[in-house]
Amino acid sequence: MHKNLVIIPTYNEKENLPDIIPYVLQLKKTFDILVVDDSSPDGTATVVKRLQQQFPNRLHLLSRPQKQGLGKAYIAGFKWALARSYEYIFEMDADFSHPPDKLIDLLKVLEDNDADVSVGSRYLKGKINVVNWDLKRILLSYFASLYVRIITGLPVKDTTAGFVGYKKDVLQAFDFNKIDFVGYAFQIEMKYLAWKKGFKIKEIPIVFTDRVKGKSKMNSGIITEAVWGVLKMRLKKLNKIMKIKIFIFLGLLFMVACQSKSKPAIDPETYKNILKEIILVDLVQKNLETKDTLHSNLITLVYKKYHVDSLQLKKNTSYYTEHPDELEQIYQQIYTELKQEADSLSKLKSFLNSSTKTESKVIKVSKKTVQKGLHINN
Repeated sequence: MHKNLVIIPTYNEKENLPDIIPYVLQLKKTFDILVVDDSSPDGTATVVKRLQQQFPNRLHLLSRPQKQGLGKAYIAGFKWALARSYEYIFEMDADFSHPPDKLIDLLKVLEDNDADVSVGSRYLKGKINVVNWDLKRILLSYFASLYVRIITGLPVKDTTAGFVGYKKDVLQAFDFNKIDFVGYAFQIEMKYLAWKKGFKIKEIPIVFTDRVKGKSKMNSGIITEAVWGVLKMRLKKLNKIMKIKIFIFLGLLFMVACQSKSKPAIDPETYKNILKEIILVDLVQKNLETKDTLHSNLITLVYKKYHVDSLQLKKNTSYYTEHPDELEQIYQQIYTELKQEADSLSKLKSFLNSSTKTESKVIKVSKKTVQKGLHINN
């Protein structure tokens, strides 16, 4: 049994675990891992069991019967760790948003007695260290932490951080039955209670990278719990001035949240035209058996024509996955337009079929079409 344990709560994380688990277990410092899985329907637990064969006695699995929230998962993990006498216990996400290498720095803070709680912080020295977040999400997260600091007085820059290390003594001092929150607010409550009990908290800088694989668990309910949860923790001690500050920051958060409402990155008309041209390129490849490189080049030219990049298209895909009715309308418009153009396409096909030099004329016609449609000049 080693003295350091990393707790990774999971729900549908089978894509990330085969990468994150070996990475952590092969760090220069020794860490065990406990995966707390809420009966993920994607088979996350099965992946963990398979990896346990590769890492016996280092990788552990705690399966729970249903999804009960982040806070409940961590509390179950804390109890499991304390029962096995781990000295240093860490919280970490499965999706590489928390850089695993920084576990060593979080551990050093605790081992050197610089603090009782170590926090991987996105917001230190006036810097915001996040990757692949849009501005609205950054502002929402930053102002949420600022709101917490003002309301509670908690001397932590990144109050909502989920990359945290605890000494065993800190967790032993908590009555887990009195922890109120299960979502986003859980991280705030844990830091607040540790601070109120006199434990020292120290932050170290990290770069937070948004997940590449899997789906984010963030939702409006989690944010709402965080906002009202902070009020609940402090409500009885608020004076009139503090209440005014609360209303001001609630107003700011509300405005940012309203601006953060999900929108497609590309307007529907442009997206329709892009999809339409991609469909035509696919048809050309299918019927003329063109090489994959030509197909890729034509797709790239379509993107350039409409001044879009892969990130914007990825955001659009995510948006329309959640709004299938809108996507269906776009495809219906494409179908209607292509149907209207069928007569011209038919004439082009007859022209090509009547030629004795079909291949050369296809190339010639295709080249002119691409040049005209994509505005390319030799």
